[in-house]
Amino acid sequence: MIIRLHEIPEKGLALEDEEPAEILELENASEVANAGPVHYDLFLQIVSGELIVKGEVNAELELVCSRCGGFFSTNCGNSAFLRAYSLEPGSDMVDLTDDLREAVLLGMPTFAVCSEDCEGRCPHCGIDLNKESCECEPPTGDIRWGALDELDL
Repeated sequence: MIIRLHEIPEKGLALEDEEPAEILELENASEVANAGPVHYDLFLQIVSGELIVKGEVNAELELVCSRCGGFFSTNCGNSAFLRAYSLEPGSDMVDLTDDLREAVLLGMPTFAVCSEDCEGRCPHCGIDLNKESCECEPPTGDIRWGALDELDL
């Protein structure tokens, strides 16, 4: 998203629009199935030789649930987007694309779950416990350390 500085009036400029999902560069990401356009609602103003940009940036994404492995839709972004760009003498434009991308990607959850009550998958047979139940015996104790407990040192 290129901002032409000469188009910004002294009182500032409000922009509300969207950029294509391609700016997110998620084509090869396995944890994201679809990305919608990047929506923004920004206010731009030149103050003391800096371009101040504040507002909201978000995009609708389909992410993989960390528990069950299914895809779910969620809105990722930053509702308090704020950046200041130093303006070089003679500069005519500022590119906000990288910062818009960063705002959406940093808004993605690190441990994405489709819902708080997602049951996940059975660690033994792999059945999605949200859709059906299995006959596997629940593990006793802390299974994360099981392999280490059996080591013969």
